[in-house]
Amino acid sequence: MIQTSGDLSLKDRMTLLSHSLLPVLQQSVKMYAFASSMTKTPKILQIDDLHLPDSVEIKYAIEKMQSCSSIALQNHCLRTWYYAVAFSKLQKLKTDEELLAVSCLLHDLGMTEQHYQHHVNCRCFAGQGAYAAKDWSIQRGWQTPRADQLFDAISESIRGA
Repeated sequence: MIQTSGDLSLKDRMTLLSHSLLPVLQQSVKMYAFASSMTKTPKILQIDDLHLPDSVEIKYAIEKMQSCSSIALQNHCLRTWYYAVAFSKLQKLKTDEELLAVSCLLHDLGMTEQHYQHHVNCRCFAGQGAYAAKDWSIQRGWQTPRADQLFDAISESIRGA
């Protein structure tokens, strides 16, 4: 606190979030398993399950998120990733961990001033975020099919919300 005047780095915020969210995530997983009448015992989440993949694309997605999002929105995006990881592990889904993380980190770009009107023909902030994330990925050199997957991961989640 004295060294940083209370400003936590992203790493420190993620550590705090992961430790404080772990019990909530574990309870959510149990409740989901019970509600969906899963017969198998769900995987127990561990702190080690809650680490972002270590890749260049994740690093740049974090930089993008931080460059235009408030701390509150950044924390929301991180919590979204924590829940996505928890439920993918619960359902034993084979995921593209990098794509999952990038889509969570960038899913609300449409709520930022920089990207609020990113796509002229879209009136939905979530759609704006999907378009902004796709354009960001193409600028980063992603191939079109992968950029389309990112767009779909964000825009399709709108229907599931």
